Amino acid sequence: MGNVFIIGNGFDLDLGLPTKYSDFAKSEYWPAVTSGKKLNEDDRYEDVPVEALGLDIAIENAKNKETWFDLEKELLVFAKVRELTRYTESLEDVKKNVDYFNKLRNSLNDYILNVQKTQRLINAVKQAMYLIQLLETVILKTFIRSIILI
Repeated sequence: MGNVFIIGNGFDLDLGLPTKYSDFAKSEYWPAVTSGKKLNEDDRYEDVPVEALGLDIAIENAKNKETWFDLEKELLVFAKVRELTRYTESLEDVKKNVDYFNKLRNSLNDYILNVQKTQRLINAVKQAMYLIQLLETVILKTFIRSIILI
């Protein structure tokens, strides 16, 4: 019978991988706000009623105000606020929110793929360094033996 390994939340972080949502939010992969509304001096959209914010602005607002950024929670809050306030959006606003969500999802996927590629590159470099050290050790031992035999 085989072994089963259960890896809990945080395993990737323990390995030093930059896979927190806040890492993604600080990266070049983070999608830009597309609604065209203006930020105030605190990088917030507080002058706009929360139910009237587009998904991009709601997520950007949360990203800018929290040290621990929970993207899944913010998506849920966005949906719940709309449900509780019975906010009706224009078809254009719905399309913008869906487009932004798809852009966010695709960007997160690209970011994680890049992290994986970078980690593979780091691992390859570590292996190469180990092989170089091993080769140096073998060469050095061979050189010392040849001197002793002379």
